[in-house]
Amino acid sequence: MISIKGYKKKCRISFFCLVVVLISIVGCNFQSTLDAASYIKWIENENHGLRKTKTIGDIEYTLQYKPYEYIALYELKNSIPSHELINKRVKEIEGMSYFNMRIKHKKGGDIVKYNTTNADEFFTRSSYFSFEMQYDIAMVSGQDTLPCALFHEVKNYGIAPFVDFVIAFDGIPEREPTDKELIIQDRAFNNGLIKFHLAAKSFKNIPSLKL
Repeated sequence: MISIKGYKKKCRISFFCLVVVLISIVGCNFQSTLDAASYIKWIENENHGLRKTKTIGDIEYTLQYKPYEYIALYELKNSIPSHELINKRVKEIEGMSYFNMRIKHKKGGDIVKYNTTNADEFFTRSSYFSFEMQYDIAMVSGQDTLPCALFHEVKNYGIAPFVDFVIAFDGIPEREPTDKELIIQDRAFNNGLIKFHLAAKSFKNIPSLKL
């Protein structure tokens, strides 16, 4: 038989556990749905694991995972986004896993010209970025190693100290709950294999978009 003292202690423990559970539920609900501006900031926050940066010497490599809603919001930034417009765009692009990759010179200057000594070297690197780099990028997801299925260099014609690429992989569900690793064989700057690890929990924690 439980004493009054023991009963009170048991009640305090139960109450404490209930408070912890309620706080957890409220916290999850608070973060699970975000407006457009907050959603974009959340996706781009490196603390959430969907944006990764590696630096080797003067070269900085940044990888950004792009959920479908994130892509749609950026494409509709000059209009008022709605569920109808977002859903329409999502249906058009779903089926692949999308990323942005940026290669940047930390000290400024045209990254394509970095450490080149003549025009031939510059044009060789420029051509590599446009037509060949795709074949040096792969995604490891579970037991599968997938080639880069979509690749596009975003031209800035030397006006910025970086070069951007849009890349995508086929056959990976958008929020597949497995760890992933994007691998780049850097032939442009001879920095060897560059790996970006993306934890499964980072994809699971992506909030919903509220419009």
